[in-house]
This record gives sequence, C-alpha cells and structure tokens, in this order.
Amino acid sequence: MGNKWNYWLLYAASDEVEIYVNEWEKYLPEVKRAKQSTAPKSVAMTRRGAKALFSTFDLNAFKPQPSKNGKGRAKDKEIPKRRWHKPRKKEAIKLKNEQME
Repeated sequence: MGNKWNYWLLYAASDEVEIYVNEWEKYLPEVKRAKQSTAPKSVAMTRRGAKALFSTFDLNAFKPQPSKNGKGRAKDKEIPKRRWHKPRKKEAIKLKNEQME
C-alpha cells in the first residue's frame, strides 16, 4: 500500500464505507469514536470496509478484452535453419569490434 494513489482512493472512499470490525474490536474506543464522528475514517478502517464497497462496482469495464488470435505459421511452410557461428573467445570479438570502429 505504499502507492500514493492507493491512499488517495482510500481517503476518497472513507466517507462512503461502513465500519467493519471483528466482534472483539467493537468495544475499542477508536471504533466507537469513528462511529460517532463525521470525520474521515482512518486508512486501516477504510481499507477493511472498502472490500464491501468495491464489490458493488460494475466490473465489465475491467474484464479482459477478447483477443483475435494471430494467423500463425502456414501448415506446410518450413522454417529456415539458423546460421551457425563458430564459438569464439570474447577477446577475439572485442578486437574485431574495435577494428570496425
């Protein structure tokens, strides 16, 4: 969650989300204060409640687009053989490159 856009999204959603806490957390003073207050909720509380909020969004815009498969290789077409190069030491290649420059 180190991305600034994630924090912006959580801040924007903090007014919309419901407070979601575990059974044992509902008596904590922070939770009671957040339920009574009109101020934006903390990042942690917003993140917990955001799952229910974001599940209401229409996901059709995020679905992967159908792909048009490529033609591929023709059935009887042969692939040309790759040219074979004799193995050389790096020094010989370096010298050859320097001569070209």
